Amino acid sequence: MMVSIELNSYIQKARAQGISNAAIVASLRSVGWQEPVIAEAIGTTYQPQQPSTKEPAVIYDNIDPAGGFVNRIYSYLKELALGKRRFRTALFGFLIAVFFSAYPSYVFLQNALPIAANLNEKVNKAIDEVFPEDLTITIKKGEASTNVTEPYYLTISKQTLEELFQQSHIVSQSQSKFRLISLNTTGSIEDFERQQSYAMLTKKNLVYMDDGETKIQSLSSVPDMMITRNYMHEFIEKFNKDNKIVNLATRMLYTSPAFIVLFSWMWFIVEVLTATFILWIFNTIHTTKLRYSKLFGVAGVMYVIPSFLLSSVKAIGWIQLYAWLYIVCDVIVIVLFYLFITRYRDELHEEETP
Repeated sequence: MMVSIELNSYIQKARAQGISNAAIVASLRSVGWQEPVIAEAIGTTYQPQQPSTKEPAVIYDNIDPAGGFVNRIYSYLKELALGKRRFRTALFGFLIAVFFSAYPSYVFLQNALPIAANLNEKVNKAIDEVFPEDLTITIKKGEASTNVTEPYYLTISKQTLEELFQQSHIVSQSQSKFRLISLNTTGSIEDFERQQSYAMLTKKNLVYMDDGETKIQSLSSVPDMMITRNYMHEFIEKFNKDNKIVNLATRMLYTSPAFIVLFSWMWFIVEVLTATFILWIFNTIHTTKLRYSKLFGVAGVMYVIPSFLLSSVKAIGWIQLYAWLYIVCDVIVIVLFYLFITRYRDELHEEETP
């Protein structure tokens, strides 16, 4: 087996500094050199040991088969953990949040702002279409009645829904009209499914669908009233007097990107804090005595690549891949935490060994 000139040179350089064979072997193992190669190299370059009162730290230059990249990363993390370097985890998380919130914010505003535009006019137009001028719904002492032949359906067209919500997929392509409410004061709650509408008004209850479940609201607590088309228009006008509600909603929409960024940033901080706690547990188990505040920076650095990767996948919309990748990244990061702490522990033990 041929021993490389590079390896021989390293061993000779280490021995010239008074480093023991045991320390040299340990350093070579830690960067991936195999036992047979180490043994042959130690035998080939054997020189009588000079006594030394102090054992300098092993130099890792040019002996890592991966070109020293792993050692450079480890050294950087070690300096972070010891407070010799600083990584602005919070600032980095904020920049990630801003970068990856830009597109979702744009899409959200693009879809939401048209809904708020001229909302009063669109709602009143929908009321005129849904509620016939001659229809009157009377609620008195918790009981409902109408002046039309029942069952009677309040419907809205697909076109009006699309204009109101700026969405083309609310009603299926085969539907030209959508049943909002069925008036069936002579019927019972059991008739609701057959009506195929979002809600049904019976004599004593309002039955409706909510998140896939059938809900029942009693009319016993509803004050006496007569609901007509004019009543609906007056209610909307009173509710949105001087367009205050629409203006408020528009302002909130324009500030929504700031909330999206804030939520994304807080999510990143929580993730890194959780990772720091796991790193601190490894630190406690191996008694490496590293400070929790310094480990926060180490955890932040280790989350650089996973954060970019997960945020990119989420922005693209690959939700299924995101869930799987999230677990994989967490497992990999935890393994890296363990490897970092164990290597640092081994270095401490070597320094303490006389």
